[in-house]
Amino acid sequence: MDRRKLLWILVASLIAFATFRIVLSQAGGLRAADLFELIRTASPFWLCVSVLCMLSFILTEGLTFVVILNCFGYPRSVFKGVGYSSADIFFSAITPSASGGQPASMLLMGLDRIPGGIGTACLILNLVLYTAASAAIGVFCIALKPGVFLSFGPISKALILCGIVTLVGLSLFSWALMKKGDFLARVGISFFAFLKRIGLIKNFHKWVGRIKRMKEDYMGCAGKIKGNGLALALGFIFDLLQRIAQITVTLTTHLALKGSPSVNGLDLWIVQAFSQIGSSWVPIPGGMGAADYLMIDGFGKLLPEDYTFKLQILSRGLSFYICTLLAGLIMLFTFLSVRAKALGEKRR
Repeated sequence: MDRRKLLWILVASLIAFATFRIVLSQAGGLRAADLFELIRTASPFWLCVSVLCMLSFILTEGLTFVVILNCFGYPRSVFKGVGYSSADIFFSAITPSASGGQPASMLLMGLDRIPGGIGTACLILNLVLYTAASAAIGVFCIALKPGVFLSFGPISKALILCGIVTLVGLSLFSWALMKKGDFLARVGISFFAFLKRIGLIKNFHKWVGRIKRMKEDYMGCAGKIKGNGLALALGFIFDLLQRIAQITVTLTTHLALKGSPSVNGLDLWIVQAFSQIGSSWVPIPGGMGAADYLMIDGFGKLLPEDYTFKLQILSRGLSFYICTLLAGLIMLFTFLSVRAKALGEKRR
């Protein structure tokens, strides 16, 4: 692991600690011991459902990778798909604006003998489907419950609208890239030409050859996508289910804590959806701070203040912090498994 990744892990850890401390300090004396007591007295059934929703968040993106790679002629097991998904989730959580997730997944795919062009096309298509699913949820929530959106404060509204615009724009841009293999190849060649000029690489033609081979793989994938609407539909459904599963953690945590039955569960779900959308574009690892602000702002309109902080801490802890840790462990296990298989094949 290079120094840059280590630095972002440190930064993400500090932000997570600071956010946790700030939320606790605002929670009217709420202590860690109080949180453990909440968990102890919570409904075991709904806690288990919350954990299943969190696990589904990792699984469903893995299924998207499996569907896309199978469409491209590189079938992989669900175990491998979950490994690629875990790499994406873990590094997205510790790097700004999820910038490290896709390179980490691509590296793991490369170790698993998936060509660079195939991996690039797979990750871009997943990004298209993921952002499209997120934007669809945002538009749906505003259309279904505009009052919930209007209940947020001015800063929160701006974050949410920027999130929806960013997701729609990113989805359209990523889809355009699927059609522009020549453009990507030119960018890559220009980049390596620059590295050659400043003396960082010597064999420029070797890198050009690699880029051209990646372009051929990439364009081949784009051609397969055109004739396989079923794969696109399945991928979109799995990415939509991924977003729904993560958002639902808050609702099931609320049910586990036996919160006020007078609260409309759909309103609570929509607040969480808006919170994730509004923090998705903020250039902070995992949207930390921004997501917490949005959740507290939105929940505060529906729930008593002391309970708002309890629900925010527990649901965010499960859906983000514990999920990130678990994804990191799965990614490590997958990496060791793929690495051991590769070394075993070399010895034969």
